[in-house]
Amino acid sequence: MLVPIATVWAGSLSLGGIWLMMVGPRRLPSLTLACWMGGLAAIAAGQFIFEALVADRLFPSASKKLSLTAEFSSFLAFVFGLGAMVVFLLINQGAM
Repeated sequence: MLVPIATVWAGSLSLGGIWLMMVGPRRLPSLTLACWMGGLAAIAAGQFIFEALVADRLFPSASKKLSLTAEFSSFLAFVFGLGAMVVFLLINQGAM
């Protein structure tokens, strides 16, 4: 039961991230960089959730080193995107 729910969750995050990257800058031109970084963070979070909750269960004999490397790189992309989005939002608000 976890695999279908996690697949929908990961897909929703990825599609939401794509939407934010494509539509966000047109609706909020002053927040273009924040939209791109937020979209990157959402896509990376979706990839991480899919890798950690779906792929590991469907392919248990996959190389653990390869699996952990992919999950770690997705997590780093998420953290970078989230941090950059916060910085760009603060810059836009004049707080930095």
